[in-house]
Amino acid sequence: MKHVESAEFDILINGSQGPIPPDRLGDNWDSDFESDFKQLDPLLEHVKQRRFYRMPLVRHLSSYWANSAIEAWMLFLNPSDHCYGEYGILQSQEYLGIKRLALNEIELLLGDSCAASSNGSSGKKVRVQSAESKRSRELASSSRSKQTTGTPSVGVINPGSLYTLRAFKKHLEITDATLRAARRAGLRVKYVHKQGYVHGQDWIDYIENANADNRSFGQANSADSKRNQRVKG
Repeated sequence: MKHVESAEFDILINGSQGPIPPDRLGDNWDSDFESDFKQLDPLLEHVKQRRFYRMPLVRHLSSYWANSAIEAWMLFLNPSDHCYGEYGILQSQEYLGIKRLALNEIELLLGDSCAASSNGSSGKKVRVQSAESKRSRELASSSRSKQTTGTPSVGVINPGSLYTLRAFKKHLEITDATLRAARRAGLRVKYVHKQGYVHGQDWIDYIENANADNRSFGQANSADSKRNQRVKG
C-alpha cells in the first residue's frame, strides 16, 4: 500500500509535466514495488481469477490480462510515469474499478488471515509479555551492535562512497518517485552490468546546486541516457 500511495502521489504531483519518452531515465520500473508484489503473489491463491482489464484510451497504457485485481492495480501504477500527461487518469472509471476490486480482494485476504490466526491460537497459552521482552532485548542488542560497529546514521551520505540504488534509497529513506525527480533535476546515476550506482559526492553536489523551490527538472544527459537505457520489464 505504501508503493500504491507513492505512485498515486507521483502521478498527481509530477503528471502535469506531460508524457515522458519511454525509458528516458533507464529506471522507470519501480523495482521495490515489483519485489514486494512477488512476495505477496503466493498469498493471492484464494482470490486469483484471470481476467481482462480495460485501460483508459491513453498513450502508454493498453488493456491487459491479470491473475487478480491486485496484480492489475500494480501493473497500472508501475511504473507511475507512464501515466504522466494523462489528466484525470486516477479518476477514470477504469482505474477506479480496478482499485475497488483490488481493495475488495485485500479485505477478503485480511479476513481469511484473521480467521486462521484465531483458529490457530485457540487452546494455546500465549506468553505475550515474554515474547515482547525477548523482542525488546533483541532490538536493544542490535542497536548496541550498530553503535559499536560504527554504522553511519540514516540520511548521512559519505562523499567518498559509492551506493547501489537500493542501498541509496534505503539509506536516505526516499522513494523511487523522489529518486526519479532527482534524476530529472540532474542527479547522475551510472549503470554497470545493469546495476545502478550513485556516488556520494554527486548527491552532495546535486543538493548544493538544487533550486530552492525544488521544482526545476533538468534534461537528462544524452550520453547517460543511452548508457542507462534498458528494456522495461
